[in-house]
Amino acid sequence: MNKKNKKEVIFMDDDKRNAIAIFKYGLIAPVLSGNVKVQMEYFRQIAKKEYNVPFIGLRKYKSRTFKSWLRRYRRNGFDALMPKKRIDKGLSRKIDDRLACRIREMVDKYPTMSCAGIYRILVAQGNIRTNGITEGTLRNYIKVNALKEKSTPMPRKKFEKEHLNDLWIADCMHGPYIKCDFKKRKTFLIAAIDDFTRMLTARGWFFNENSICLEIVIKEAIRRFGMPHALYCDNGSLFSTSHLQLTCARLGIALIHSKPYDSPSRGKIERFFRTVRQKFLSSLDLTEIYDIKQLNERFERWLEKEYHKHFHYGIGTTPMDRFIHALKNTKIKRLTEQELDMAFQITIYRKVKNDSTVSINNILYECSPEFIGKKVQIRYPSDKPEDMTIYEDDIPVEKLKTINIHENASVPAWGIRFSKEEDNDD
Repeated sequence: MNKKNKKEVIFMDDDKRNAIAIFKYGLIAPVLSGNVKVQMEYFRQIAKKEYNVPFIGLRKYKSRTFKSWLRRYRRNGFDALMPKKRIDKGLSRKIDDRLACRIREMVDKYPTMSCAGIYRILVAQGNIRTNGITEGTLRNYIKVNALKEKSTPMPRKKFEKEHLNDLWIADCMHGPYIKCDFKKRKTFLIAAIDDFTRMLTARGWFFNENSICLEIVIKEAIRRFGMPHALYCDNGSLFSTSHLQLTCARLGIALIHSKPYDSPSRGKIERFFRTVRQKFLSSLDLTEIYDIKQLNERFERWLEKEYHKHFHYGIGTTPMDRFIHALKNTKIKRLTEQELDMAFQITIYRKVKNDSTVSINNILYECSPEFIGKKVQIRYPSDKPEDMTIYEDDIPVEKLKTINIHENASVPAWGIRFSKEEDNDD
């Protein structure tokens, strides 16, 4: 196939092919109607312009291209101006039989999963190399072969809880890259929305997507808005940790997971993320953001001034107004800071070394000599990793402190005292 024909071999439906043919006809129509005195002079003039071709975009054409359109039209009529259909429609020169079979299996197994989700899984499993087949190629293959049409849409019903804090819907959104410490770093927004008021109860931008970040925003949300009855989230690793399950059990929060890859079931938080992209991130100059704290401050101002005070068609009022009204009819359960710390405690075990130290996250902490050689239980709140406490039989017995080797040098463990003043010999 030569280069000239290759440009025409593009798969399109009939409506798109008709629109392109009409566009071509419009450019050669003056010649056909006899309104042009010198044909090639006219073609050279229009070849200087750039055209917005339907479904293709901006294009420039050479004068001989217009001449070929005219010749085809005179020989075979309007249909000759249409782009050709692909002879290999439904096939792919990049997707072999083995991969095609795997794609069909994935679509059958996860009928509601997006093409992007299928692509990510196939890449993770090693079925697709990222430098080989693109996500667009996979999407076109699924569309051309009508694989998605074989699945029956999952029946759904519109729902809304009756009271504030009955249900929080949580999820994580991949955000933009920002330049921090002279390098670009990816950001993540972890958030939860109240189902009744649409207030964003939990929120925070981070450089990491892990359980500690999730617990930080959930803990802060409970401080602000009180305890939710249920937390609804996806089945990903971020929301399936044993510590999150333990924390919810301690607080009496029902932790509910949606079915795998069922994003529409969490439609309210997904719709909020779309609002974030369209109204917050689109108006943000990322060159002015230098750290994650600054991004969070901008986000908080946007929530306070825009989102929470903007009319929400789903509830017929603003989230803030509905929240204020709901406070009159809802009993908010609040916890003390100590109760929150106990609920979000992380438990680890360490053996105390001969120098009365333990290493946690590459940081040395020291304790009393009585624990030397013993395996001790250490607990700390997930958002306060510096607040380490040794427990015995569920009772706190001693707080750990970071070691200060210079301070210890003045009173060594072996009893020799280093000081400027020497003891006088009697």
